[in-house]
Amino acid sequence: SLDRVLKQGRPSLSEAFTVMRGICRGLAQGQQHGLLHRGLTPRHVLVSPDFATVKVSGLGASPFETVTPSLKATLSTGEILLASLYYLPPETLAPETLEKSGTADARADLYSAGVIFHEMLTGRTPGPKFALPSQIDPALSPEIDVVVLRCLARRPDERYANAGDLLAALERLEETLRLRTLTEIREAGRLLGGGKAETGKRPVLRYLGIALLVLAALAAGFWLMR
Repeated sequence: SLDRVLKQGRPSLSEAFTVMRGICRGLAQGQQHGLLHRGLTPRHVLVSPDFATVKVSGLGASPFETVTPSLKATLSTGEILLASLYYLPPETLAPETLEKSGTADARADLYSAGVIFHEMLTGRTPGPKFALPSQIDPALSPEIDVVVLRCLARRPDERYANAGDLLAALERLEETLRLRTLTEIREAGRLLGGGKAETGKRPVLRYLGIALLVLAALAAGFWLMR
C-alpha cells in the first residue's frame, strides 16, 4: 500500500504522477457506475514495486445519492480512523459548504486524491499550516501547485468536475514538464558546444559553457551559505 511506501520516503516526481494517474483511472471507473469512495487514503492505494501497476481498493462503498456527509455519524460507526481525517474534504467536516443537493459527490474523492498528491510530492499532508509543494521543495514547478490547489479547493464547485478531468490535467502538466526538461537539456548542450558552431569555435564555446556553469554553481553555493 502507498502508506507503507511513503514511510520509506518520497517517491520520485515521475512515480508520483504514475500513482496519481492510476488513482484517477480507478476513481473514474467507479464514477461511471455512480460509486464514491468516501474515505480515500494512501492505505487504499496499492502499487507494485516498480510502480507500473496502481490499484484503488475500497471503491464502491456507496452510490452518490446515498452518501451523507456527516462526520459525527462516520466516527460513531467506526468507519474511519482519526489518522484519515487529513484526507477528508471540507464538506464532510462542514456540510454547510455543500451545494443544494446536500450530498457529497465525485469531487469529494478528488480532494482526497489531492491530499495524497501533496503528500507524495512533499512528504507530508497539507495540515493547518498549509504550504504549496513548490514552497516546501523549490525543485517542484509552480505549475504543480495549480493542480494541487484546485484539488484542495474548499468549495466542491472549484475543483475538477470528475476524475477524468483531473487525469487530463495531470497528463497535460506532465507533458509540459517533460518538454521543458528536454529544452533545458538541449540548451545546456548548445552552451557546451554541441550546437552547429564551426569546428574551430567548438572548443571555445565548450570552455565558455563550462566556465558559466562553474560560476553559477559557485554563486548558488555562496547564496546557500549566506
